[in-house]
Amino acid sequence: MFNSIIDPHYDWPLKEINLESYITKKYNQNIETSRTTIHHYEKEIIKKAVSNEIILEQNTQVYIISNYDFNELTNSLVINTLPNTADTSLIVSTENYNFNTYVLTITTTHKAISNYTYEFNENEKKRKIRIPEEFYIDRIETEFREIMRDA
Repeated sequence: MFNSIIDPHYDWPLKEINLESYITKKYNQNIETSRTTIHHYEKEIIKKAVSNEIILEQNTQVYIISNYDFNELTNSLVINTLPNTADTSLIVSTENYNFNTYVLTITTTHKAISNYTYEFNENEKKRKIRIPEEFYIDRIETEFREIMRDA
């Protein structure tokens, strides 16, 4: 199926009231508790290249992390420094590298994501809908008609 939409109730973005009802049922928590209960932790690495106060390039990578990380230099597990409160961030490190024409700054942040924020973000992802390119329309319409005829 195009856009992977199968369930008309949960594959489309939910309205706020429906999303909150879904969260309440899924986690067996009221909304306030879901906003303060940590769902998972993320490591965000932002790399920014700046020259004369102009951002030349910036990219962000996000990873889900656990309480431990593997240190390749010491070949051992180390405890991650993590925030204790949901939906907060903790800057772990900031590194600056000076090159001839620009400065590269790498900032690593650990974030605690709440149950509510996780479900809200998942719901927001459903708002992005792919539209098929024009040259596929006839084929899609033909296949749809065949499926409906056979049903």
